[in-house]
Order: sequence, then structure tokens, then C-alpha cells
Amino acid sequence: MKLLTRDVAMQLSTDSVMRLGYKAYNEGEFNWKHISTNLTPEMHTPCRLTGYFQYDDQTDWIGPADYLYEFQGCICRGSGAEPCWILEEGETSSDITRYAGWTDYTPLSKYE
Repeated sequence: MKLLTRDVAMQLSTDSVMRLGYKAYNEGEFNWKHISTNLTPEMHTPCRLTGYFQYDDQTDWIGPADYLYEFQGCICRGSGAEPCWILEEGETSSDITRYAGWTDYTPLSKYE
């Protein structure tokens, strides 16, 4: 598996389809059909990916939308900024180490 970063996103070709996984606060997987990678002037989200997504229980693709965005050095999904990983055949979100991908993650237990 490979962490989806801006550098990786800039190499994605239009209409490429991949399986993405996440495992930080939530855990899951979805299919992503890439359209474009866009650099933005926004400091908090300097890179956004436009494409279609599809979860396992869906038959139709949703989109296009700029569903994925850069945060803390990796491409994330959702309001919890979940780092996305490109999963290879046979890999699942269970193979991702929880909170992996964040460069500044400090477990809350450290403060308890």
C-alpha cells in the first residue's frame, strides 16, 4: 500500500480507478475514479482531487466532486481528515496502522 500524497496525486492519470482505504478515527474503503488533481491558493487545502467515488454497498459512482483534499502532507477524505492509502490487490483497511499518515499525530492518551 502507498500513502496518497500530493506527489503521488500529481502522477495520477485521468480515469484511473483505484481502491483507497483509511483508518484513523474511522475505518473503511472505497473505489476512486480520478479526474484531476488541482493545486489551490488555499493554505489549509493546497491540493484537491476531483473524481468519482463508490463504496461497496453502492452500484453507482457518486460525483464528480472534489471529495479528496490535502491536509498535513497527505490526501484525506471526510471531515475528520482521514489520510487515504492506495490499496494493492488483497490489502484492506485493516492492514493500515491506525493514525498512520499523519505527520503531527499525538495520541490523546499522552495527555491523560
